[in-house]
Amino acid sequence: MVAMYRHKPLMPQKGFSLVELLVGLLISLFLVGGLLSVFSANQQSSQVKRNLDSAQEAFRFASFTISRIVRLGGGDNPDDPMVLSAATDDELSVSFAIAPGVTDCLGLPITGTGTAVNRFFLDGENLRCENSTGQTATLVSGVADMTIRYGVPGIDQWVEDGDFLLAADMSSDDWMNTTSVRVTLAMVGSGLESTFVTAGRSKLVAQHGGGSGGNGSGGGGTAPGGNDGGDGSGEGDGSDNGDDNPGNGDDGNNGGGDDDQGNGDGLPNTCQSVVTGTVHHNVNVMTISAIDNSASGMCSIGNKQQSSRSFTCSISAVEDEQLRLTRNHGSPSETLVTADCGNQTVTNW
Repeated sequence: MVAMYRHKPLMPQKGFSLVELLVGLLISLFLVGGLLSVFSANQQSSQVKRNLDSAQEAFRFASFTISRIVRLGGGDNPDDPMVLSAATDDELSVSFAIAPGVTDCLGLPITGTGTAVNRFFLDGENLRCENSTGQTATLVSGVADMTIRYGVPGIDQWVEDGDFLLAADMSSDDWMNTTSVRVTLAMVGSGLESTFVTAGRSKLVAQHGGGSGGNGSGGGGTAPGGNDGGDGSGEGDGSDNGDDNPGNGDDGNNGGGDDDQGNGDGLPNTCQSVVTGTVHHNVNVMTISAIDNSASGMCSIGNKQQSSRSFTCSISAVEDEQLRLTRNHGSPSETLVTADCGNQTVTNW
């Protein structure tokens, strides 16, 4: 017998219709577009971070160089000016005494005697410096604006926030008495604008450093028992005369910073302390003050950048004094730093 096989008919082949191809192509375009958008966003974010890092580094170098020169400002004589008059608010000229080992704003050693002048100014978007020999160089690039305010001490010899004046508001006496400057730098592209304050250490030391010994010159009473005028070691001269009451001559006031107490040590060694660092991006209020609330300063915070933002705080305080930094992220928190005549860093606080 011959086996009989029954062949099944072949199934007709089917492909994609034009509509199906178009739908698949559209879905693919959406996926590719989404990937390109994510890639572009990452590129922009990386560029913003690079711009911010570059601006922060430029700001740190500019603030360090300007602060270093300003701290030299003044001379051995209290009447020597720390700064010279300026016609605009984006120019700063600092006068300082030449001494061994001192370098100018370009990092070059200074020779000779007398005084030197370094001038900081904007040339387009470049912060430049000119030394006393006329040499100029660009310190940092990408500076959109610079504003200089001059700190003129009040009657109590402290510089409050309202004592910082623009060049147009300064008198001839103000130029002679300036002891600190406040500099605001705005950087191109990053949106970073920060302010720092620095004081002329040489100017302050010449005015207040150590205190000069006062000589009490009070005359004792004419009756027996009159006491001699006492010698003070503080700043100022006591010059009151003792009373002529019999047997009870009073001492002349001892020389002192406040004219009534001897053994004064002069004013404490104060300095401008600058604290920089980064905080959580939700922080928008920061303060800095002495731990005993005897002094307070100013803080500026940069723009939000992902998880953090930079800050700069400055305060005029007694050297080695404990300072309190506070922030408003979540529940208010604080940290302590020590006042130092220079820049300090608090990272990722």
